[in-house]
Amino acid sequence: MQKHAENIVNKIFELKEYENFLILSELYSDKINISEKDKIKWQKLNEFTKSLYTEIKKIHKNTELIEYESTLGHGKEPNLTVWNQVFGNKTFDFIEKNSLADKLLNKTLNDNDKDLLINFVRNNPPKYHCIMALTHFSTSHTFFRKLFTQAGNGRYASMPLFEPEMFNSSMQADIDELAAFTEKLANYLNNFEQFHITSANGTDIIIVKEDRKVIPDTGKLNKPKSFGNLPAGEAFLAPVEGKSHGILVLEYAPTRKLNSPIRLTVENGAIVKIEGGEPYFNELTQKINAHPNNKFVAELGIGTNKHAKMLDNILESEKIFGTVHIAFGDNHAFGGCNQAPFHEDYLVLNPTVYGIDKNGNKKVILKDKSFFLE
Repeated sequence: MQKHAENIVNKIFELKEYENFLILSELYSDKINISEKDKIKWQKLNEFTKSLYTEIKKIHKNTELIEYESTLGHGKEPNLTVWNQVFGNKTFDFIEKNSLADKLLNKTLNDNDKDLLINFVRNNPPKYHCIMALTHFSTSHTFFRKLFTQAGNGRYASMPLFEPEMFNSSMQADIDELAAFTEKLANYLNNFEQFHITSANGTDIIIVKEDRKVIPDTGKLNKPKSFGNLPAGEAFLAPVEGKSHGILVLEYAPTRKLNSPIRLTVENGAIVKIEGGEPYFNELTQKINAHPNNKFVAELGIGTNKHAKMLDNILESEKIFGTVHIAFGDNHAFGGCNQAPFHEDYLVLNPTVYGIDKNGNKKVILKDKSFFLE
């Protein structure tokens, strides 16, 4: 644990002595229906987070831990108590005064609302320089995270569903080597406007990028506005809304292998049909139908971490070298326009990826876990 704490403080965040470091922990809740396996993992994560906090505080005294009530879903905003603790005691009054609470938590902020919050944070800097979110449900695709990094100049590590075993797999990657390849891949992907992803499992989908930028998740969180997952290792983008189309066949849910595949039909950038006899079919259908914006294609990512191997945890599986993941729901925090109280990624384990440039030329980028970067 001491070794892991030193790596986080000195190599990942490169914390200065004066900097304030916050660890966020989402407390286990029995208000949501998840498997016994996932309940145990969540409870273990809560205990592990306390232990890691204790060890980090020995090394970096300006470290605090906040435990908060569960959001009960990926991409949902933390409660306003967390906002107040991170952005200062004036935050709650400001949100109430401008009638932003419901809009914020329900992801219905308009551009004027966002500008109000951005200006508030710029004039009231966050209490912390860095946040590490060891949560069950992801905070990556929240306005909370976006404000902290982009308006507050903070550094943020998002670690939803983290398992301590990852320190012995994906977290073992050489951070400099991982960053160099991930940045090289992201730069190459920016040459294309569309991506065609196929797989022997029946996946055959076009993801439209156009002029959206591909973002490298390198694991280096040492500069203002830095954001990424730990473990790191993907090049990802927010597809242009309303244009992606095709078939995505799921063999894995976020935390387990499916008993049988689920087939998603995408038209005009949104899921129009879900087919399958697997029990996860009902859960996925309920999630997609819970909010009108949950059905939209939100992300395309390509894994770059050669040490990642865990297939039953999307935090690590989406980083596996040579895999693809496609997400639905919220993407407004990393270059897209869709706001939704949901963001969930789905793995394509053995994809072939073609890039299509503005002239319609088509090139193989990834096949049989090998990259072809010119």
